Amino acid sequence: MQVGRIRLWMREELPDERRGMLIATVVLPPLILLLSALVSMQMLILSAAALSIVILEWRAAEREHSHDALRAALEVGLSWLAGHLVMAPLTPVSLVLACCYAMAYQGVLSVQRPPDRPARVPSLALLLSGQVAAGLIVLLSGKRAPLIGTATLGFLIAPQLLLLAGTSPHGHAYARRVAPFLMLAMPIAAWAS
Repeated sequence: MQVGRIRLWMREELPDERRGMLIATVVLPPLILLLSALVSMQMLILSAAALSIVILEWRAAEREHSHDALRAALEVGLSWLAGHLVMAPLTPVSLVLACCYAMAYQGVLSVQRPPDRPARVPSLALLLSGQVAAGLIVLLSGKRAPLIGTATLGFLIAPQLLLLAGTSPHGHAYARRVAPFLMLAMPIAAWAS
């Protein structure tokens, strides 16, 4: 009887898009954790971390304080680690590379901020230092062709610096032009490490 009342309330009171969101909020987290537990314990821990970051970001958005670091950690850092876990056991080098590229992606997200909401840390510093740190990690601890990997990563940073001459370093135009170089650098670093 209670389930029937809830269904009637959802049909009558909630718009279609809200209904789907409500159902997804209730159904997806347990399903994600169950499927992750079937893969491995490490994947379960990563999924729990991802769900925790989503909740933190949701709470921050309620207060109108978006955090680029949380978004970057979720979209790049944890995704990198999950992809690595599918292919091989987690290594300290992979963990550090995930952090480096999450930091660089935070720089891309910070570049896109409107001028009235400046970033706390200079966005170009995050973008470039994350990539330079990843290049140094590949050079120092790379297993497959570390020199070739580092040189390729360096060549992918060069166009980003050249774009600074023709574009404002703040705004969607610069971020849209820089993001492909960053996304191309990530699999190269994974291959070389």
